[in-house]
Amino acid sequence: MYSSATIADYFIHKGSQEKIRLTPMQLLKLVYIAHGWYLGNHGKPLIYDEIQAWHFGPVIPVLYHMIKHNGPKPLKTFVRSPDRAGKEELLPDDVQHFLNLVWKEYRNYSGSELSQLTHQPGAPWAQARKKHPYAQYNVPISNDIIQAYYRAKVEQARQEVAHG
Repeated sequence: MYSSATIADYFIHKGSQEKIRLTPMQLLKLVYIAHGWYLGNHGKPLIYDEIQAWHFGPVIPVLYHMIKHNGPKPLKTFVRSPDRAGKEELLPDDVQHFLNLVWKEYRNYSGSELSQLTHQPGAPWAQARKKHPYAQYNVPISNDIIQAYYRAKVEQARQEVAHG
């Protein structure tokens, strides 16, 4: 597992290679979606940071607090998680390949479009909010719920390819 900042920095790097500057909302949603697809495909978490269902969507609080100062403007620098003490977390080739697939699929989505994807009926965020409809923050979304949701999406995609 990796820090959400490491995955965020990977996407920022991919964006800089393609002259795409990500907003904090895009970055938060990309990391969340990558984590979901990773759980669905591999049965294990991509990130170790907690994910919560906040009033306006799924959030990785530790990553949010690292980038919130930027407001809605595109990020100009890497996140660089403080818990890494200046050390780079190297991602294995298979993880980079996986993140490249996620990047290719979602890189052109706006923050609002990515947010809409995470708010689908039955999505992990909606499930958590249904259990705690009046909470603004601090509603954890378990990896089990995220994995089940994305596992179903993986299976659906496989069936479409097989029949399509």
